[in-house]
Amino acid sequence: LIPMILADELGREEYTVPIQAICRNDPSLNGTFVAYIYIENKLTQIRLERNNMNDRKLLDYAMKKYGKFNLPQSIPKEKWRGSHYWRIGNDLIIYAVFDIPDGQTELIEITSTLYAKALNEYYIKKEQWENSQK
Repeated sequence: LIPMILADELGREEYTVPIQAICRNDPSLNGTFVAYIYIENKLTQIRLERNNMNDRKLLDYAMKKYGKFNLPQSIPKEKWRGSHYWRIGNDLIIYAVFDIPDGQTELIEITSTLYAKALNEYYIKKEQWENSQK
């Protein structure tokens, strides 16, 4: 499978592939896309994203890999919306699930704290650029 490559003039490159290109022998996360985000040629963030799957497989994966956290008992797992984060070594891991038009997105972002400042500066530059285009 050929990755989708996005790049911009502000120093960001993103390579996105279906997870089955990486985990061929484990179909449990099929339907997930993996994005490798580089800022100034440094791998800054890895993002896993599932849209409209309604199965919470990324939640299960995150809890298994990074540690369990409590969900409200009064809400079924599939209806819960929110986020949780872990700090492990030099990585900040964020799990989030939120509504989008006609569905929901489930997301895991793994950001290196070594490059978090560069990522933040990129988003500030991007916002300034977008505001200048209005």
